[in-house]
Amino acid sequence: MKPPLVFSLFATLPSSIIAGFLILYFSVKGSRHREEKRYDRMLIASVFIIPGSGLCAAVLACLSRLVPYKLDEYVFRFDLAFGAPGVMLGQFFAPHLWLQTAFAAIYNLLPCIWLLVYAVHLWSASEEETKCVVRAYVLFLLLAIPIYLVFPVCGPYYAFPRFPFEVPAHFAPHLLRLDAPPNGVPSLHAATALVSVYFLRRWRMWLLLSSIFLVLTVIATLESGEHYLFDLIAAVPFTAVVLFLAQDRRRREVQLRRSAAENAVGLPIARN
Repeated sequence: MKPPLVFSLFATLPSSIIAGFLILYFSVKGSRHREEKRYDRMLIASVFIIPGSGLCAAVLACLSRLVPYKLDEYVFRFDLAFGAPGVMLGQFFAPHLWLQTAFAAIYNLLPCIWLLVYAVHLWSASEEETKCVVRAYVLFLLLAIPIYLVFPVCGPYYAFPRFPFEVPAHFAPHLLRLDAPPNGVPSLHAATALVSVYFLRRWRMWLLLSSIFLVLTVIATLESGEHYLFDLIAAVPFTAVVLFLAQDRRRREVQLRRSAAENAVGLPIARN
């Protein structure tokens, strides 16, 4: 059952308002502080974040034509072993449209979270750390697409038309032909929330807010039927790989040598 149009409008409204405000804010600040290039960089990021998100959605929609058969029933079988938390949350949220709308808005804040993490590093971290943030977000997209093609999963909302009230309990898993984006495994929403906690861990306030956002995102991905529990679990090793690859290779080698030296002598090595 598709949500009403007003639901979709209110769910996407906060992210659109935030993006519009950021464009206006950095346009004004950039015109007043022409020597400060960080305002220009944030303006460019804010301008491209909405059409960029739309482009990503269009690419994901095209992937469905390449892999029309999905593995949803196999993944849902895994979720059933853990009590199918998405079904339970979906049934709890179903009578409360305002609650569904609020969590859908949280789900749609993904582009704004990218901007937030980038802005914090742009003003409060080194150039290399800021580049690491950008590399991580680019790697998210580049590495996720081949996984989506090899392991296509849509989500229970698309696989089971009457989710969350009527879902199979006893069945022999088989491939389903579904006309929906195969962007289930891993969940990029969960991965983005995880990497935000990692990147913002140095600032107590941002760490607290990003941790709260992580919890809310997990709930939003499950209750909406956009993801299975399996998708969220898969996001953990996926995020770890992305973070490893996003680190500067030379810095990684130095850290490895320091760790090896510490293990050899049993004492920490002084860091300059």
